[in-house]
Amino acid sequence: MKKRTIAEHYIHDFASLAWRFDLDWRQPQHWRQQLKRVIDSYRLGTVVSEPLARFQRELGAGEKAVENARSLAERGTVAIVTGQQAGLATGPLYTIYKALAVLKAARELAEREQSKVIPVFWLASEDHDWLEISHCYWPGRQWRWPDPPGAGRKPAGLLAMTMAMEQTIWEMIRCLPEGTGRTETGEWLAAALKGAGSPAGWVARLLARLLGEQGLVIVDPMLPELRQALQPFWQETLAKGAEIPALICQAGEQLAAAGWQPALAMASDRTGLFYLQNDERIALTLQELTLGVELAVQEPVRLSCSVATRPLAQDRLLPTVAYVAGPGELAYYAQLREVYHLFGQTMPILLPRWSVTLVEPEQKKVLNQWQLSLPELAELEQQEIDLRLASRAGWNHEQLLADLRERWQKEHAELFTHLAQLEPELELLQARNWNYISYQLDYLKGKVEQKLRRQYRQQIDALLAARQTLWPGGKRQERVLNLTWFLSRWGKGWLHYLLHAPLDWGQHYYLELGGSEDGYHLYQG
Repeated sequence: MKKRTIAEHYIHDFASLAWRFDLDWRQPQHWRQQLKRVIDSYRLGTVVSEPLARFQRELGAGEKAVENARSLAERGTVAIVTGQQAGLATGPLYTIYKALAVLKAARELAEREQSKVIPVFWLASEDHDWLEISHCYWPGRQWRWPDPPGAGRKPAGLLAMTMAMEQTIWEMIRCLPEGTGRTETGEWLAAALKGAGSPAGWVARLLARLLGEQGLVIVDPMLPELRQALQPFWQETLAKGAEIPALICQAGEQLAAAGWQPALAMASDRTGLFYLQNDERIALTLQELTLGVELAVQEPVRLSCSVATRPLAQDRLLPTVAYVAGPGELAYYAQLREVYHLFGQTMPILLPRWSVTLVEPEQKKVLNQWQLSLPELAELEQQEIDLRLASRAGWNHEQLLADLRERWQKEHAELFTHLAQLEPELELLQARNWNYISYQLDYLKGKVEQKLRRQYRQQIDALLAARQTLWPGGKRQERVLNLTWFLSRWGKGWLHYLLHAPLDWGQHYYLELGGSEDGYHLYQG
């Protein structure tokens, strides 16, 4: 039996992992305690609110996002945060699901505690993992940006948006699938190019124009004012020296001893920070502490966080009550408790995001034709397809050939019993002769299945296409396919539907598009 992941235990058996976290997302008193702690301790509101408000306006996010950013200066205002890398056209679907989830979480907490709660999306513009962000997928097609100068070395926020990269976007717009949202989606992709300057700038504008009207505040951690505000954090991080990697390593060993696979690895000579040299991002080692200290004092804008220190910096800049986390992030956070305590901070509440698989009418039709449930389609093997084809043909070739094999094998054995009495040496031929007959039966079975597949090729192709859209490459749809395909075909209505639908944290849902009077059918699975 496959062992549950850290994320699965966090969602379904929190008690087994409670020792790795400060707060339980299911406990109302923990929410109230965290709310009070953040309100009492947060001091940077006036420093970050104006730069963020100005940034929302530059992105074209709308007044609600601008007002929310400004509200961070008000005492009593708190935030629920999520974040992701700046993938091509926002990357996999789960990027948008995280943004929707943080909007829902902020609204729910505000209503429950009668507080001002700001939904924040931390766009990882300082990330330099170009291979991770340079592509996205539609069903049956990959889109990929050509490498700009500095790809893989420069942060996404400092890479120039080249003409070749813009041509990729225009080609994507040209190839958008037909549907109710095709024109609007193309205009959205094109309008965000104005003033973008970089891949991260384009994605920030996409998110702001899509969800800014809902109040989502986009944070670009490369804004100079934010880097400057983190100056005390840079200095404190450098003063901790080797303690940070040691604590992360120790937490990983404890998780491994308990049977889990640690997700976060940090070399013992790392500080948890990066610095910019000619716009290229370089890991700052313990041997370079003097350089780090100089930069923290004189040029703090050249420093940035690693995956290990980003959560702590984020919680210094923002009044973070909770973070909406995906499965990988939950595993990272499981190794950060002692690091939080080293900095005198309490971990935020970690809300496990919900996940969704979008089911279009074509896939629903295929499921009905093959009498399959969605989970069954995910696990469907070739042998099962062959059996279902035989059923459509009106006879079960598997069973007929198995019965024939069993009957022939029995009669073959009886024959050689008599032959052995006639001539004992003939008994030596029995195994070789049966192997030849068995091989011919296997050959016949293969030919029958080949003919069946040829006869039902169109239906098989539709089945495999449905599976590739719902579980591309055997993975959940949200981890591979991009938002633009579904926006173009179905418009934005399903996003608003998810924003207001009753979704339980940490659960997976199927959303059928165009399947009922209001166009949607949502169910857990």
